[in-house]
Amino acid sequence: MILVVALLIWRLMERQMRMYLAHEGKRLPGWDNKPTDRPTSFMMSTVFYNIQVARPRRGEPVLLKALSGRQMQFLDALGLDERVFLDKGVKCILQCRRKPGG
Repeated sequence: MILVVALLIWRLMERQMRMYLAHEGKRLPGWDNKPTDRPTSFMMSTVFYNIQVARPRRGEPVLLKALSGRQMQFLDALGLDERVFLDKGVKCILQCRRKPGG
């Protein structure tokens, strides 16, 4: 059952990114930085591979390295911002709920 839920989440991420790109008429940097309007969840996972967050005993968590423009583009397509790595209460805001022209 856990695998099924994980696959549903994986597919939801792809769907959200692709709907956002279709609705906004944008493209994301894909493999070899070639623009794509069909990003995959695996592609997205490689973009965020090396995110590091420090959580000091006292104080707010901080990113050890600023996010790149490419990472910010993928976060936008997911309806998120950099707070997703720092704040447990952040929720995804769906950018578009239906396909363009539909």
